[in-house]
Parts: sequence; structure tokens; C-alpha cells
Amino acid sequence: MESASFYPRTQVGRVNSIELYKDFIKQGLAPIQIGQKLLEHVAKEILKELEFLRELPSIIPKNLIQPVYCWLSRMPGFQSPKSAEKVMTALTQKVTKSLLS
Repeated sequence: MESASFYPRTQVGRVNSIELYKDFIKQGLAPIQIGQKLLEHVAKEILKELEFLRELPSIIPKNLIQPVYCWLSRMPGFQSPKSAEKVMTALTQKVTKSLLS
């Protein structure tokens, strides 16, 4: 995986799916099993990278987290009061899971 410089705490993942597919065919797996194995492989790679990213520090200073999320909840297109509520709920969930520290 490599860092994606355009967005914080982001990784770019690449999987050589054709190579994996050929390996699974050599193992004599049925097409449905191959599809399942490919999905499992990609999921494992994604989870590994998400765990890595989770350990990286947030780019938002602690004292600005609440104001930034309040600002986000007022963005154009969030006309519904439920939209702002959902943004603030996401903030609460992230804080609870220590994702913003």
C-alpha cells in the first residue's frame, strides 16, 4: 500500500486480482469459491490498512474537532435537520471509538 498525498490518513491499495484468480484456478476451486476467496483477500488487505491508518494521529487539533464538525453539519445540501444530527452523531461515535485522537 502507498500513501495518497491528497487526503489525510488515506492509503491506496492495489491487488493483482488476475494473479490471485490464476492461483485459485490452479487449486481447482469452483468459480463461486474463487469469487469468495478474492473478496476475502481484499477484505483482509483493507482491514490491515485500516488498522494502520487508525493508529495515525488526526490532523484536526483536539480543540477544533467539535467546531469543524459543527461547520460540516451546516454545509450546503444539508437542509434537513436530520443531516446535521447525523454529522454530530458521527462525531460522537468517532470520539467514543477514539478515532479522532
